[in-house]
Amino acid sequence: MKFAVITGGNGFLGKELVKALLQKGYFVYNIANQIAEELTDTSYRNILSYTENIAEQIEGKIEFFFHLAWGGTSGDKRASLSEQLNNICMSEKYVRLAQELEAQRFIYAGSIMEYECLNNLLRDERTGINLSSTYSAAKLMGHLVTRLNAEVGNLNYIPIIISNIYGETESSPRFINSVVKKMLTEDRIELTQGKQLYDFIYIDDAIEMMIQIAEHGIPFKQYYIGSQEQKPLKEYILQIPRGTSNNKIYKVWMNMRNKFGTGAVCGGISKTGSNIRGVLGLPDAVVGQPGHAAHI
Repeated sequence: MKFAVITGGNGFLGKELVKALLQKGYFVYNIANQIAEELTDTSYRNILSYTENIAEQIEGKIEFFFHLAWGGTSGDKRASLSEQLNNICMSEKYVRLAQELEAQRFIYAGSIMEYECLNNLLRDERTGINLSSTYSAAKLMGHLVTRLNAEVGNLNYIPIIISNIYGETESSPRFINSVVKKMLTEDRIELTQGKQLYDFIYIDDAIEMMIQIAEHGIPFKQYYIGSQEQKPLKEYILQIPRGTSNNKIYKVWMNMRNKFGTGAVCGGISKTGSNIRGVLGLPDAVVGQPGHAAHI
């Protein structure tokens, strides 16, 4: 049997990754700050993140160590320095744990917000940022710290940059999730002109890409998980239908999924969209449902 470790397996992205790995025959260890009661699979085990000697609770040859756990991704905690510094420290802790477990690969889940942080650093003028950018800076620092420790510890390290993932099981107050729910009830929504560039990718496609990258990706090469084409936010908003006859969010998600286009994994930090075949040397494969195929 193959073994994998995930931190943050109770979150929106983590839950789906756990399920996908179980379906592929992996035994999954989920390190989180609380027990996930809904999963009873015999090939799944919860480990509380604050317990001592975590390594002693993990058996088997670990193929992949996915680090997804990150507190303060939305709301006021994005601006909390103590919260974000703790995330960085925990990231460094998990790299050392992966080394202790002799994991074959460590996959660090970065954020598209790292680009914003880098761009702001390079500008010679005021950027208009606020304290919520503490999150962006912390994600970038976490990326640098984990990579440094992985290189020093001779750990195969694969960073993935995640754009905006959406799906019907999401419960966070993030933009697209909250806007869709308001549109379902036809609430009044006040938005900006929506000129900023965004991209979105459906959860199933993102999960399949993550697993493919973990299995076939090149160590220390950065992979971007997002759509093939960034568009002004206004274009996405206009594609979301207002209200449904049965008021079920699932149908709205599916409608959006068919409209938002084709997803792709990009090698390096390119956001233009490219087929991963040239990066991994794999044949084309299509992921997802008709109308939203992700080439990997």
